[in-house]
Amino acid sequence: MVSVIFNGALAPKGGPSGYLYNLQQSIDKSGVDSIYILTPPAHGQKVAFSHAAFWQRHLIVPDFIKLKRQLGAYKALLSHHQKIVESSKILHFHTTMDMYAFAKIYDISKHHVVLMSHSPTLSHIENYQAALAQGYSKLKALDIKRFKKRVDTFAFSHADTILFPCEGADESYRVFFAQNKIDTAKIRYLLTSTMPLVPKMSREDFRVAHHIPQDAIVAGYVGRKSHIKGYDIFCETAKKFKDEKRYFFLAAGVGDIASPHQNNFLDLGWSDDPASIINACDAVAVPNRETYFDLGIIQALSLNRHVITTKTGGNRWFVGRCEGVHLLENADELSACLQECDFAQEPHTRELYEAHFSNRDFASRYEVFYKGLLAP
Repeated sequence: MVSVIFNGALAPKGGPSGYLYNLQQSIDKSGVDSIYILTPPAHGQKVAFSHAAFWQRHLIVPDFIKLKRQLGAYKALLSHHQKIVESSKILHFHTTMDMYAFAKIYDISKHHVVLMSHSPTLSHIENYQAALAQGYSKLKALDIKRFKKRVDTFAFSHADTILFPCEGADESYRVFFAQNKIDTAKIRYLLTSTMPLVPKMSREDFRVAHHIPQDAIVAGYVGRKSHIKGYDIFCETAKKFKDEKRYFFLAAGVGDIASPHQNNFLDLGWSDDPASIINACDAVAVPNRETYFDLGIIQALSLNRHVITTKTGGNRWFVGRCEGVHLLENADELSACLQECDFAQEPHTRELYEAHFSNRDFASRYEVFYKGLLAP
């Protein structure tokens, strides 16, 4: 039996929440009965603490208070699922914070511990960058980084197995592993899977509804609008085409980078229908500076769209596998790719999705993976 510990709610979105949502869907459909995804009961879900904005961005909080604020949800999770946890040979965590905090209330050493991070870079670096972008003081951001680094170091050091979706996804972790003497021999790989996207609107109807010419070459960006994800690169590329009626740029998501104001750029913000947005595009741009393994790429493959992305991290898995996935050596090549590629050609990306990323086998592949960890 395997217990997957996650302090959050499962939902069809990015990150561990969406990853585990897809895994749960596969478990339900396949009938796999050895994997349990455990989340806190409703009353134990994460609690948001509100402070005046000034204090939230500047006040340095002692580590024991940081941790105390979060332990309630983990205690509720353990109390609710204790029999399953204690009966499990494997505990699988999907954030370093989940593993660190759970270890404070339960002896995880009795189990084989698997850790999977879902960040393109280490969480203490990502949290530090996010804090600065949100206007936190430098001292507060550094305090967050210091605490999260302690969390990351504990989790990766104490995990028996570190799981990544593919070779290359661990690229930005390697220096940290070397500096902290974390044994890379315990790294394993298992490809991500996801449910195929189903658009609510047809390509033609979506373009009509949003005043996008039917014959335009539409480049889309769907996801977090951040520096590491390369949204600024997408925006700068769009500016080069501001007078080109043949091209149109479509964006959706939230983040800290503003979109350009021009006639051929439409920013829809947060959307509950990313499928229709992607389906309306000729190509989906994923110009990551650092890459874990991007769910947005797999979703675009499921809709048979062309994908333009950088040859970074986990994206290297796509090298030589499909002509519909256009890999850039440098994100600055995005504009040239939009001009030179023939997006009218069949991308064959749905075939790639069905062969490697279909959700139907996700749970069974995990079952085989877990059994392999326990084999003598």
